[in-house]
Amino acid sequence: MLGIVKQPILVFGLGASGALWLFDSLGNRFTDFGDWGVWGLIIVGIALWRLGGRQPVASAEPLPSQFNRAEVEQALRRVRSNLEVLAAETDSSSSLERFQERLEALAQTDESRPLSIGVTGRKAVGKTALVQALQRQLAQGSTLDVQIQDLPSCLQREDVALLAQAQQADILLLVTDGDIRESELEWVQRITATGQALLLVWNQSDRHPPQQQAQILGRIRQQAEPYLRGDRILAIAAAPSPIEVRHYKSDNSIETSTTTPAPELASLSECLETLHGDAPSLIWATTYRAAQCLRAEIRQEINRLRRQRALPVIRQSQWIAAAAAFGNPVPSLDLLATAAVNVQLVMNLGKIYQQKLSIEQAKVAAKTLAEVLVKLGLVEVSTQLVSAALKQNPITFVAGGATQGLSAAYLTHIAGLSLIEYFEDCEEMTQTHPGGVLNGERFAAIVKQVFETNRRKTFIQSLIRQAGDRFATKTA
Repeated sequence: MLGIVKQPILVFGLGASGALWLFDSLGNRFTDFGDWGVWGLIIVGIALWRLGGRQPVASAEPLPSQFNRAEVEQALRRVRSNLEVLAAETDSSSSLERFQERLEALAQTDESRPLSIGVTGRKAVGKTALVQALQRQLAQGSTLDVQIQDLPSCLQREDVALLAQAQQADILLLVTDGDIRESELEWVQRITATGQALLLVWNQSDRHPPQQQAQILGRIRQQAEPYLRGDRILAIAAAPSPIEVRHYKSDNSIETSTTTPAPELASLSECLETLHGDAPSLIWATTYRAAQCLRAEIRQEINRLRRQRALPVIRQSQWIAAAAAFGNPVPSLDLLATAAVNVQLVMNLGKIYQQKLSIEQAKVAAKTLAEVLVKLGLVEVSTQLVSAALKQNPITFVAGGATQGLSAAYLTHIAGLSLIEYFEDCEEMTQTHPGGVLNGERFAAIVKQVFETNRRKTFIQSLIRQAGDRFATKTA
């Protein structure tokens, strides 16, 4: 109870709801008490709470046009900043030490090391043959200072670990065996978006006549050029098919034999030579990607710890909302009480996720939250779901109050989970939509997704069982 008293918005909202109900019971009808009236009262409550300063908007982090030591050092400073946040959030020294070791290793990047070339693609496209052909070229005195790695066939399925492994290469060769497929095109888009040097290599081109080769290569370039330069889309033959050779003898007889042509890698070798001339930039780009990956892992750990603290706050708020709605017979005042709980929830979760909300931002957040729930029709849908579940529940509730109370709890639960998802993604949102706490379009998409995940019958039945301990009418 003491914790609730220390939350002014919640106290004001619940107090105003009770006072207005008492006033209504004396003869005044609130038939014209609309959304703006409710939110006007909530805003007055917000004004009673002196909040901290405005949260500074995170600066955008566009992909550098040129990767160098300065860009990498800036990325590493961002990693250190997130590591400091994690240190304040956790008591585990082991995880901090692992992250710190990886950070220090990135800081020791040697731009004079050999370039790493990774070869990937679907199965049976000739990856191994290409690796062997390139290694033979290196053994025969190539000027390239590179290391070549045959990567797993990571296009067969979505695998974050395999994608991360592919992005450790300075240059990635994506091998295909003909017309590019949708899954391959998605990889082209994803890889190039990170700034990694990518070559799209059509292998086994010798299996088609020259005219057909030109047509196929043209189609591949047409599909991939929105994401990849045309001069990095190449046709090769790493292991050409044997051909038949006829020898005419002096006695006019013909002797037939087969021979295997040399690999056709001229276009690929030329492209690799060009990229090798920019080796330091490619190496810094790899370190930059590794720093971004490390930062994402640290943020994931921070969000995991914050979620552990946020979920009990959501559960407390949902049952406060349920109790207020259950005990208040005036529908418009149910909305006021539930809205006050949700506004307080925004503030409490904002503190956990270090979103220091100003008064103006609090108004925007409160209004956006209400608009999203109404526009998506979740108020009505939640009531229908709860009503249907109550009919199958053996606990004897007062029908009207139970439906209103559980609907309030359900909506508060959905709002809380949606706010968690939004705040976890808040850094990106403040970059793309600066100037507001909640971007309505993005937040609506999150709410809809969370609602679909939590509209299952088993979840609602579980909510009703939990409510039974609090609001059930005991039979004699």
